[in-house]
Amino acid sequence: MFSQEAIQKGYIEPLFDYTSISGQPVLSVGGKAMWVVGRHFGLGGSVLISTNSIPSPYYSPGGDRYGMTMTRTGFEFEYLFKAANTILVTAGILVGGGSIEFSPSDTSRLPRGFYLLEPKLHLGVSLSDYSMVTLGAGYRLLFKYEDDAILTKKNIQGLSIDLGISTHPKQVEYHGGYIAPVMKSASLNGHSALLLGAKAMWVMDGQFGVGGGIYVSANSIDSPESNAFGNPYTLTLSYGGVHLEYIQTLGRDCKLMVDMLCAGADVKYSPPNDGNKNPTFYPGQFLVWEPQVNLSISLSNYVAVGIGAGYRLLSQYQTYHNLQKNDLQGLSSNLTFTFGRFCK
Repeated sequence: MFSQEAIQKGYIEPLFDYTSISGQPVLSVGGKAMWVVGRHFGLGGSVLISTNSIPSPYYSPGGDRYGMTMTRTGFEFEYLFKAANTILVTAGILVGGGSIEFSPSDTSRLPRGFYLLEPKLHLGVSLSDYSMVTLGAGYRLLFKYEDDAILTKKNIQGLSIDLGISTHPKQVEYHGGYIAPVMKSASLNGHSALLLGAKAMWVMDGQFGVGGGIYVSANSIDSPESNAFGNPYTLTLSYGGVHLEYIQTLGRDCKLMVDMLCAGADVKYSPPNDGNKNPTFYPGQFLVWEPQVNLSISLSNYVAVGIGAGYRLLSQYQTYHNLQKNDLQGLSSNLTFTFGRFCK
């Protein structure tokens, strides 16, 4: 089932990962997108975010124990070869970074970052001409990590086991693309927020898309910070980054679009318009991971409208001026207008 031709291919793979930190089990979800050149060599990227918080060895000033989670991301390099007609073996390495985050987030226990090198070996078994299931293992090696006497590098390094369902690497026969203005309705700091933005996507075979997007809150939102006269600063959230997308055709004019946004973000506090001279300041930067699902209905060959929902997750975040992590992350509803053509 695996082609012997020297062709350029691509695939996307949702991943479920099991590992441990300080002997405690950590379950992560994520995915990777790869571009395979010729028969054997792959280049792409991946991200994994832990879904459970485990007890950390640290305690807050009030005596409460912190929880901790782990995020990993980076570039993937792979060598692929056929072991049998329906079996594909992949040897690769992840070069990137990650962080250990603590909850609740406060200034006494900040995130711990590190560089990451993770050799991996995977076995893929074909389910059909277009999909396969993969099982593999890797070993996490950390660099540039600041050891302390409690949570050392050896506590975080270790074996991980991955299970994935991959699209079959296959010949790309059709290229397309689209641009899409986007409106998002969300909650920021307990207030209703409207976010406006746009994304631009390149789509292979009408199924797999990669591109970028940027989004900014457009309405006035009170921040938890006030000036000396008790008037609140205005909060603005902006973020932008890389979109990875899978598109499934449900009918002639209907498509299901599953999307993952990996973005950098920042928050701006603008002074109240009360005649007093207060500076604008930027409390901090962090990362946003936003999985989304949209249902798109074609209005013509080049125009479609979509509705859907997503969930913003934050990492590398610390509490800024009483603005908690949960004040910024959460569910959003989306309205999208698509202009372009990416299916035959």
